[in-house]
Amino acid sequence: MAITSQQLTQVEQLRKNILDTVNQGVEDEYLLATYNGLLRHLDKRLPAIKHRVEGNSYKNESREIVRRQRQARGQKTGASSGKAQGSAQKTA
Repeated sequence: MAITSQQLTQVEQLRKNILDTVNQGVEDEYLLATYNGLLRHLDKRLPAIKHRVEGNSYKNESREIVRRQRQARGQKTGASSGKAQGSAQKTA
């Protein structure tokens, strides 16, 4: 399943919330190390997540354009083949 832009926004918000919590001050060293680990992991993963979201949006956009073109061609082909069948029936 593809990552949505809404999910990307939620992950970015999570990172921001963690940063805000750390900036307010964390007394416990273990908790600070946990937050630091989470931040490092998010910092490493966020560029890849953004790339996937952008890639999927480009891919979906391309697919939609191709699908519309195929439908348009199908309608043109269907209309012209219907005329050919109609003229063949008149001569028979």
